Amino acid sequence: MGKNIVDWQSELNTLSVKYFKIASWVALILNPLWALSDYFVTPEYWFSFCIIRCSISIFVLVLLLIHNKKLTRIELFMFLSYTALVIQNGYFYSVMELEMFQQQTFAMLAILIGGGMLMLWRMLYSIVLVALCLLSIGGMFYFNSPLSFDEIIINGGLLNITVALFLIFLIQTRYRLHKKEIISRLALKTSNDQLVQQKNIIEIKNEEITDSITYARRIQEAILPSKESINACINDCFVYYQPKDIVAGDFYWIEETPKGLLIAVADCTGHGVPGAMVSVVCNNALNRAVREYNLYEPAAILDKATELVINTFEQSDTDIMDGMDIALCRINKDGKSIEFAGANNPLWIFDKDEIESQKIKGCKQPIGRFLTQKPFKGKTIPVNPGNILYLFTDGFADQFGGKRGKKYKYKPFNNLLSKIKAQKMSDQLNSIQSEFETWKDDFDQIDDVCVVGIRL
Repeated sequence: MGKNIVDWQSELNTLSVKYFKIASWVALILNPLWALSDYFVTPEYWFSFCIIRCSISIFVLVLLLIHNKKLTRIELFMFLSYTALVIQNGYFYSVMELEMFQQQTFAMLAILIGGGMLMLWRMLYSIVLVALCLLSIGGMFYFNSPLSFDEIIINGGLLNITVALFLIFLIQTRYRLHKKEIISRLALKTSNDQLVQQKNIIEIKNEEITDSITYARRIQEAILPSKESINACINDCFVYYQPKDIVAGDFYWIEETPKGLLIAVADCTGHGVPGAMVSVVCNNALNRAVREYNLYEPAAILDKATELVINTFEQSDTDIMDGMDIALCRINKDGKSIEFAGANNPLWIFDKDEIESQKIKGCKQPIGRFLTQKPFKGKTIPVNPGNILYLFTDGFADQFGGKRGKKYKYKPFNNLLSKIKAQKMSDQLNSIQSEFETWKDDFDQIDDVCVVGIRL
């Protein structure tokens, strides 16, 4: 607060200096010029008027030079200069005959009003100025004026007194308006500076958070099967993986077992950082179920994964209901059948000669805590060479887009897969990606997307 007071006083003083210099130079230029006018208007007083004008001009010039040398508060210099000019013209006013007195009235008014428009100080200076000028000029009239009191009042004296009193409020109003404007501007500048500072802090924090999340993505990518490991296990497949944010709650999982190849696509609770953290827990549960507990049946793996996920989250004092939906299948080594178990998510199987897919539904429960938890049921499905398996999360079908901004939904998704099933798997990936981007258009992606296709 103290700094703000100093700031507005400093700015107001700078503005006052500007007005002081303007007024001083105007007086220095016009005052000698008016001496020429005095020669023709009042030749009998010309010499004395000229001496006074030159003296006052020198006085104003000295004040101007002194102030330029010293960084002193400007109000005193303005007061002395203006007072000297008013008293100078007051003296001229006091010696005039009636005819010239009326003309001098307008000159006096010009000094009062013009000076009032350029002076910028506190009310105390205005009061002292008016009082001092009225007393000094009144004394001059008393000793010098050939006019009576009534003549002085009627022919402009009262008008000048009124303007002089009005001058107090004129200068004070200008002072308050300038002060208010400066304080408001400084407050706005301070507010803007604070906003810029806060913006910079937020940007730094955001950059730090983004860097941390980006590094977390590297960790999550390390958990996901690499393209090399996928190609080593499956001859003909694709993986479309499109996180909503930098990290994702969706993931895909592959594991070789003595009985065949396990493949899963999972959708964990949430997306972004929370979803990614849950995905690490769920991915670890699948790995432990197979590697530590030697479980190879999809249903048994899901049961054990549920147990492990619940045990992990039960260590917290908070009641955590997070988990995942998953489609898990095992391609048996004989190549004639697959085993499937799902938690809310299905498996779609397309035959090369069929338009509609064979939809294998999962159990209506997630991996994680559930009120009516039951053991998962596995299914054995016969397959033929050329069949295509599709495992996916709900991100693609739930994406808003199109001309009406509606969800894509599962029926059009089935039609899309049916349309592209004859393509090479790499071409299918391109077609799915293109369809998703075209459908989404300018809409925000609402969820992670993961689609895995495998041709047997």
